Amino acid sequence: MILRADNIFFIFVGLVCLVAWTAVDLSLSFHSQIALVVIVVAVFGLPHGALDVVISQRLGLFSTTRRLLGFHVFYLALVAFVLVIWSFAPAWCLAGFLLISSWHFGGDWCGVTNRAGCWILGIMVLSLPAAFNAEQMVVLYSTITGESLHSLVAVQGMLAPIALVGAVVVSSAALGRNPHLVVEMVMIFTLAWTLPPLLYFTVYFCGLHSMRHLVSTGFLPNSRTVFIASAYTLVAIAIGFALAISQWDANEALGIPLKATFQLLAALTVPHMILIDGFVRDIPYASE
Repeated sequence: MILRADNIFFIFVGLVCLVAWTAVDLSLSFHSQIALVVIVVAVFGLPHGALDVVISQRLGLFSTTRRLLGFHVFYLALVAFVLVIWSFAPAWCLAGFLLISSWHFGGDWCGVTNRAGCWILGIMVLSLPAAFNAEQMVVLYSTITGESLHSLVAVQGMLAPIALVGAVVVSSAALGRNPHLVVEMVMIFTLAWTLPPLLYFTVYFCGLHSMRHLVSTGFLPNSRTVFIASAYTLVAIAIGFALAISQWDANEALGIPLKATFQLLAALTVPHMILIDGFVRDIPYASE
């Protein structure tokens, strides 16, 4: 079995987090988890989406200044649209975000199985925490949306075992060709079972999804694209801070950064998905 850089990185990060949480008995309060998630996602998670402009240029979506400007206007308009809709219907937006994210995250294994199999894996990734930590998921969703979403957590809890069985089938079918998939599925299951939902999501999003995207597109060692990603990430972080300030409430101060982070992730996911899943269908996220 030949492991790529993204496989090794995820396994290493996952093992370190598991040891820190269990053997070292590292326990973090919910507020400490929020601070950790906001920082780690901003630094390690957002840059993979910030490379969309470079990917678009490679695809030839714009070759003139006018097309470049049009790309940015369209991209930012979609981001603004999602943010506006979220402000009016946060619960529905969160549900929609989870649905499209399950499809998008499933793309991490598009080189291993078909699209249906990928979606099953994506659903498993997002639904497992609801099966192991339902109460924490309710608190998390309430913090993000300001609404009690027991029904959404219940639906995810019901989907989790179904998706898990599907993941076992998909992994078994790919065992001979891509044995590293089994290792990743075991790691994801163990992380979801052991870690609080917020930390689990952070380890997956930054340790596997973002890293796989950077490695598979060949951008990681390129200093120019890293600079571009950093610049776009700083803009995204600035938007996040603006969201936090605009919604500041002394009584909910600790939950505002988390709320702003997930709003920003949801808003950026829509145009990012249109580009990656609509135009870059042949990116070998998990190929050997």
